[in-house]
Amino acid sequence: MGATRSEPTRTSPGRPDLLAATFATASGSPAEILQPDQIMTSATAAVPYQANSLLRRILITWPVVAVLDALYVTLVFHFIRATATPMRLWQGVARAILDKAAFDGGASTALLGLALHFCVALG
Repeated sequence: MGATRSEPTRTSPGRPDLLAATFATASGSPAEILQPDQIMTSATAAVPYQANSLLRRILITWPVVAVLDALYVTLVFHFIRATATPMRLWQGVARAILDKAAFDGGASTALLGLALHFCVALG
């Protein structure tokens, strides 16, 4: 005598509620039904939760992206387009907060522009 399946309960017309489906044994008593919080796939069981994983990924990728982008911009504008020196380029970024005084500051304003670039790369 095998187990027979009873009709699943319906939550909307024509659509059975699979979690609420009941199965009757030969004696007629319902078998155990798993609740959603009891169901765990092998994928979720294999990966432990790490609270700091997102922060760690950001702190690793942020400087890499910022450096690669800064190198790209510097190489393109200095060597390929030949329109600006690297110092003048990064002073131009610092101009966003210093206005025209950025071009009179020398290397310090160029470093400020590079620091601003890193801040924007984080966002």
